[in-house]
Amino acid sequence: MNKKAVPGREGFTLVEIILAVSLFVLIISTFGFLLRRAGDAIASVDGLSHALYAARSEMEEIRQISFDKLLTLNGSVFCGGRGKILVIPVLADLLRIELELKWNPKRPAIRLYSLRSKYL
Repeated sequence: MNKKAVPGREGFTLVEIILAVSLFVLIISTFGFLLRRAGDAIASVDGLSHALYAARSEMEEIRQISFDKLLTLNGSVFCGGRGKILVIPVLADLLRIELELKWNPKRPAIRLYSLRSKYL
């Protein structure tokens, strides 16, 4: 005996169910991908924040050193060897201090610059 569709009792076809499930899986996987990317971005920003703090802290340490002793810092390292200090004479009474910190191999290094006068 053939059963004919009764009005009001239509169901979903197999194609419709497969399409709905596929769309649901696509949306969930996209959400998961975006969540992972957001986690990576947060970790990257956290590392950058720590690196900036370390570089600023080192610059504050250098600020406490007398002008006559600053040239001895040229080429020295900080932050476990990841950072480098350059002291470049600009004039007889003016020095340029550069800090470079490599905080992530996939990202550019952080560079801080400052000028220091003999008269400060």
